[in-house]
Amino acid sequence: MISGIGDLKDRFSIFWPLNDDDPKPLFWPHLTSLTLEYIPITPCGQWLFKQDDDVEPDYDSDSVGSYYDDMDDTDQDWVPPEDRKFRRFRTKFVHELFNQYYLSAGKAALRMPKLESMLLDVSNRSEHRFWYQVENGVAKVTWLGDDYPRGFEPSDEVLQLWKQVALEHTGRDLVVQFGFEFC
Repeated sequence: MISGIGDLKDRFSIFWPLNDDDPKPLFWPHLTSLTLEYIPITPCGQWLFKQDDDVEPDYDSDSVGSYYDDMDDTDQDWVPPEDRKFRRFRTKFVHELFNQYYLSAGKAALRMPKLESMLLDVSNRSEHRFWYQVENGVAKVTWLGDDYPRGFEPSDEVLQLWKQVALEHTGRDLVVQFGFEFC
């Protein structure tokens, strides 16, 4: 099992170089489980989420998204930075970048013949997780999210690649799921 790899400067090509389909491929013949937590930004500074212009920010509400619940403007200045609440404004998926990531991971999974579990988790967020798992000879991928389980929709190319992974690992078709919560 590989877990908690740390700060990876080139997260997208940890699995497979995106710009070269015929490199000397890495091979993990004994790897069964991989958990990778990553920050939602590419090495060249592109965010994997962007601001959703259709959502109006609500700074005055008492919801989790508001900065402060029961403070007036003068009290807010006295809250130390480490104790301040923050509001995520980058909530909309940049599908192209996520699809590149899942293509890279899928190509690598083809080089992991004993892989039973791969969890790719956006750190410090619960909006998005990817989980590939093999149980009782059945391979499935699950995209998990908070507010809207189908906020991210994988491209046909991503789905076809992961179907190939399932077929090579189990000899069966892939089960694809979208869910609200992580189990």
